[in-house]
Amino acid sequence: MVSLIENQIDPALSLPSSGTGRGMFGGDEQIIYWTCESNTVLKEELIVPATNIAKERALVIAAQKGMSTVELLRRHVTDTLTSSTVTAAVAELKLSEGRESARPLMSTGLDSDVQDDVAYEVEVSSKYFHAQGVLYMSNSRSKSDLTSKQLDKETGIVMDNGSATLPIKFTPKGGGNYPCQVILKSPHDVRVYQIECIVKTDNSATQIEFVSPVHQSVSQDIPIVNHSDEDWYLDCTIDGLGFYGPNQIVARKGQTTKYPLMFRPSFESLITGKLSLINQEDGMEHHFSLRGEAKKPLALDHIVIKCSAGDTFEEVVRVPNVTSQKLTYRAQSDLQILSGPKSVTVLPGKEEEYKIIVAPWKRGTFKGLLSFVAGGINQFRDEDTDATIKPRPTSGKSTTSSTTSNSNVTNEAIGYRVWYNIEVQSSPAPPEKVIHIECCAQSAAMMEVEVSNPLPRTLTFDVTIEGIGLSGESQIALQPGRKKFYQLVFAPSSVGCSQGR
Repeated sequence: MVSLIENQIDPALSLPSSGTGRGMFGGDEQIIYWTCESNTVLKEELIVPATNIAKERALVIAAQKGMSTVELLRRHVTDTLTSSTVTAAVAELKLSEGRESARPLMSTGLDSDVQDDVAYEVEVSSKYFHAQGVLYMSNSRSKSDLTSKQLDKETGIVMDNGSATLPIKFTPKGGGNYPCQVILKSPHDVRVYQIECIVKTDNSATQIEFVSPVHQSVSQDIPIVNHSDEDWYLDCTIDGLGFYGPNQIVARKGQTTKYPLMFRPSFESLITGKLSLINQEDGMEHHFSLRGEAKKPLALDHIVIKCSAGDTFEEVVRVPNVTSQKLTYRAQSDLQILSGPKSVTVLPGKEEEYKIIVAPWKRGTFKGLLSFVAGGINQFRDEDTDATIKPRPTSGKSTTSSTTSNSNVTNEAIGYRVWYNIEVQSSPAPPEKVIHIECCAQSAAMMEVEVSNPLPRTLTFDVTIEGIGLSGESQIALQPGRKKFYQLVFAPSSVGCSQGR
């Protein structure tokens, strides 16, 4: 019975001499970390030491495996189990048995006075990294060069102070993580250097705009594309009032993850902010400029009031305060038939009753607004006309009372308001007097109705006549303090009874 055993050994990462950092490969300190801006070409130098530490350590272990029990005991007693370069030489001799021309490793420095330069074949695993094809390592050390400075007593490895510089040019296509392996091959050893370059994206021109009424929310999903082989754990920071989103998010590898950003303003103003997404592993940052325009809030309610012309009707409106500060509202309306207190104070998170009085002087449907304003009104903009709102106080006089809140969002510069749609449906009032008119068919009769003007100004009345056979002038004008008789004509065309007004 014959068994075939195959074993594949991947080359271990070589220890970098500089430029290490935590990257997307689990935070391994053996990785060389670089960073640059997008749309730039990065030129760096990889310092390659003459001594392959990983190889030398392996030779020390191999030498110990080949020692006899007596030799191991002797070196253990003398504390030279790993402190002699002879162990590396012994291991090299065992590894080179069977080869026609085995050459000692340059790290032992015991078999030749001067060795030739070593040529390394250079390979890179990423198309965005470029390096020369061959790297020559100069080796001029001889036996007489072995000093205490070149011998690491703890590991037993002779450290060659020499090194070579490998220029590397990196040309990214855009922001993201760019991993690369630089492989150096020679007849003596193989070295692998892991490089990760983080390219920061310039998001200064990326701006996300939101438009929403006050206390209404609008959301936008921001795509985060992760083309790497590792998940990104992102810390999210939002600057700007009214912008909301999660503090952390995980962008899965090879996928597009959406970050939910919401804009819900509390005041009418133009708000600017910034969204920052920071990778916890490598510190790569993505920045987005935010711009939110808070429009006029929607009406809290549409209040319909039904009453009769000439009567007085009372309606109670509940005024809320969703802010964290006490607000003193000024009551304002564009309906002349509506009146009420000049102001109302509402505690944070509470509601307060506000009583309005409606007194229509004629029948019909009247529509208008009832607003409660705290602070200034300079930033208020009418969405329909794009003109500054100039409401009329319910008392008919302007008021300069300001809020008692200490919050800087309700001062004279920045205001806050809530408002209602008001619709007054005024039905005709009961008749003041019932007038009887009798007339023969195909004839006419005239009735005079007295109308007076008690006001100090001239009044013009619009006359509406309803009823079969009734007619008269459409308008009547009265001077201040005067009386006048309005002439109503009744001319029936048929026999019978009818009603009108």
